[in-house]
Amino acid sequence: MSLSTIKKILIKTIESIFVVGYIVFEEIIWAIIAKPIFEYLKRLAILDALKQTFLEMNRYLLVSVFIVILVLAECMGILSLITIAKEQVILGVFIYALKIPIATFTFWLFELTKPQLMTFGWLKVSYEVLMRVIDRLVHSAVYQSIKATVQRIKQNLRVLSLRLQDSVLFKSIKSYYQQFKTYFMPQRY
Repeated sequence: MSLSTIKKILIKTIESIFVVGYIVFEEIIWAIIAKPIFEYLKRLAILDALKQTFLEMNRYLLVSVFIVILVLAECMGILSLITIAKEQVILGVFIYALKIPIATFTFWLFELTKPQLMTFGWLKVSYEVLMRVIDRLVHSAVYQSIKATVQRIKQNLRVLSLRLQDSVLFKSIKSYYQQFKTYFMPQRY
């Protein structure tokens, strides 16, 4: 095998790893977990008071707060990976679960104060580079292929779940659940 062939294979492998990671983040972590937290955070009354505080904050203090929270979230992600690598999976997942609200708050803060934060040239350039990388990733053939496969799998799971809903087994499980539900969840009047 030539060096250029090995290089192409290596680049495609790395690109595939990034694409799969991005799709997992997009489909599972963001869509199922973080987005509902983000929507919930936006509705909290306590954040209304914080909004004005952040919007009026000195830009240097604001960027410092933003960076501290962002670094904390990223350190939790790294700690989670290290913990999982040390075969402490439950603890690693727990740490990652704790990271999600912090990262979501960071995203909320960034969206709220983006005009002030973008006054820092280094942050603006970093953000633009990151957006270009994500855009290139999303428009790559590898992404399109994997995304189409994920969509097919999701569609097949939807069809399967609809079939299972009509099955006798599902109906009997649902019936038992309804019966036992009254024991575990008292009626509200």
